[in-house]
Amino acid sequence: NPQADIEGYDAARKIAILASMICGRHISYEDIPTQGIGKMTKADIESAAALGGRLKLISSCQKVNGRFYAAVEPMFVPGHHPLATVNSVYNAVMLNSSMLGDTMFYGKGAGKLATASAVVADILAALNGNGVYEMNTWSPIREEPAHPSDCPNSYMLRVEGAQVEAPVLDEIVPSAGGWTALTAQCSRQELEELVHLIGAQAKVCSVFRKIEE
Repeated sequence: NPQADIEGYDAARKIAILASMICGRHISYEDIPTQGIGKMTKADIESAAALGGRLKLISSCQKVNGRFYAAVEPMFVPGHHPLATVNSVYNAVMLNSSMLGDTMFYGKGAGKLATASAVVADILAALNGNGVYEMNTWSPIREEPAHPSDCPNSYMLRVEGAQVEAPVLDEIVPSAGGWTALTAQCSRQELEELVHLIGAQAKVCSVFRKIEE
């Protein structure tokens, strides 16, 4: 049953562990806003390609001004971004730190051998710990993350209908039945106002957050 992968549930559990390690408090996957790829369409994928990028299911966690943000969602990834080339059974984890900058860990994240290797590693760790295997390295105090869209972001919009002019639109390309655009960084309120403006003359079919570069 691929539902856990398609709907993003597996990705949410993974980012919950990483987010808890970063945060130092318990973040439950149930508190992470999760949207899978089940509603993505061929038109969405082709529109992203027209902008020179790809749509990827991304789990993200970040700390901004002392507040933690986390989400799982399909995002627009520019073609030159390292995560754009992660395909098939491969997974990648990208970290950004104040001192080191960007670091990416890349390898197989699915398949019988990769799964068996992880299971055996856990068994050996438990045995070497005299039967006690403590994975949790964070406080049991629960932390509820906010959605990253609460921060300024850039977005990809796929629209059917007449093209609309707006200052926040940064790059526009034609697509099937309409056009697709990338926005400059904008707040959630500015995005909602843009969608309302376009909606008065055309139909906004899809909105995807753009990965930070």
